[in-house]
Amino acid sequence: MDKLYNVGIYARLSVDDGRNSRKKNVLDGDSASIENQRAILSEYVMLRGWNEARFYYDDGYSGGNFERPGFQQMVRDAQDGLINLILVKDLSRLGRDYIGVGKYTDEVFPALGCRFIALMDDIDTDGENDLMPFRSLLNDYHLKDLSRKIKSVLRAKAQSGQYLAHFAPFGYRKDPADHHKLIADEYAAGIVRRIFELRLQKHGYAKIASFLNGEGVLAPRAYCFHSQGKENPYKSTVLWHGTAVKNLLKNEIYLGHLIQHTTGTLSYKNKKQIDQPEWNWIRIDNAHEPIIDQATWDAAQAVDLKKYDPAQRKTPEPSLFSGLLVCADCGGKLMHNTAKQKRKNGAVVRYSSYRCSTYYHTGRSVCSTHSIYEISLKQIVLDAIKGHARRIECDERNVIAELRRHSSQGNEKDRLGFQKKLKRTGGRLDELDQMDAKRYEDKVAGLITQETFTRIIADAESERLELKSEQLRLTDALAEMEQRRLDIESWIATIRKHISLMEVDSETLQELVDKIEIGERKIIDGVKHQQIKIHYKYVGEIG
Repeated sequence: MDKLYNVGIYARLSVDDGRNSRKKNVLDGDSASIENQRAILSEYVMLRGWNEARFYYDDGYSGGNFERPGFQQMVRDAQDGLINLILVKDLSRLGRDYIGVGKYTDEVFPALGCRFIALMDDIDTDGENDLMPFRSLLNDYHLKDLSRKIKSVLRAKAQSGQYLAHFAPFGYRKDPADHHKLIADEYAAGIVRRIFELRLQKHGYAKIASFLNGEGVLAPRAYCFHSQGKENPYKSTVLWHGTAVKNLLKNEIYLGHLIQHTTGTLSYKNKKQIDQPEWNWIRIDNAHEPIIDQATWDAAQAVDLKKYDPAQRKTPEPSLFSGLLVCADCGGKLMHNTAKQKRKNGAVVRYSSYRCSTYYHTGRSVCSTHSIYEISLKQIVLDAIKGHARRIECDERNVIAELRRHSSQGNEKDRLGFQKKLKRTGGRLDELDQMDAKRYEDKVAGLITQETFTRIIADAESERLELKSEQLRLTDALAEMEQRRLDIESWIATIRKHISLMEVDSETLQELVDKIEIGERKIIDGVKHQQIKIHYKYVGEIG
């Protein structure tokens, strides 16, 4: 008898078509082209008497890579057995990368027991497919040729002085009559001029950021959303930071010059951004109205030259707690700081400390110092590690029980309950498979009509999908419990080794610690207090 297939229909829209579709008022974000693909494929499934189990789509995604949410979900469902046939309109909908398409059609899908059909190309992995490699190669070439043409057009536009970025730089806005031209935004341009004036007064980048934050001036990205009447989804971009001020002071666009094509992608398939060599940049002088005159620009750059002598700057040494410390209040990283202190006896002592980077980079206008000396933190962490190690030596059973309660791992009773439910779910799925086979025999024997057969199979498939979902949930829950058990065992074994630890070093920290939260120092009843929370690898924070 013919095999009953649970079909996963996949539709994809190219990047350019995806952009066009978003301009239309289409329900659920689907474009007409996506719906057309689905209508054609759904009708084909119905005529073959198969079951349409799932519909997947990617709107506005390139066929050059396979990291698309709809496609990846379809592969996961094939792995879980929810679908056993993948149907696309044509091979290019699956992808345009020759190697990638071949990997999925020749290796991945067959290994999953999943049949593949490209309807319009007459490709079916259940039969002969001598032309499939050639079609896939042509699709790959089409993508490469399209990428080359687009880059050529964009480069020609940049060479003609057209501004190509999606957003105008802070201080400008796009000309309503020509979106490839920049005109000054008077309010933001005034902020740019003030930043240069403050720099000429010898103020540092962070100090300038502090002035702007104190006056409630929105940072560039936040101002961009505000000026367009849109809600800012990036709450962290409201404030000015020293880095943003520095980048602005170095940007020649404020002299009226356009410098584009400073970045690019690795290839037409790999869209990772890379820096372009300077000889490949496209520079157009006097492309638009300048905000800063040449004399002001030169004077601002001269401040940098006087303040920073590259010959005297040293490469900072990595600190002991590098990358591990975070501010308990703002979540920012703590930055390393070194200083020298002269003692009464004339000796000079060098010491290290850490402080909140947000506080520093905003010119002390946001958050607070959260400072802590490295020597103090080393002792705190050392005592904590040795304390946990001694507890494990004395009472390992209670430590494990406490860790399980802390992680909400669940007890043995929960685990056994999940296993019983999983067994019942598997048994019911086997019953449904047997029932499907019996109903098919009844249909062939004429005991039930095609309409009755289709309805019964559809009801059974609906229950099967629910059971598969429950089976997946239970499997994940059991796997999570097992992983948590292994994590606790790993942490116990790792920290037990450090019961005789004499000094904290970088290797120990990287092995044991995930992060350390540093609170602000407070004085309570004349005594200094500072909350330190150590989050360990595998188990998180432990009281």
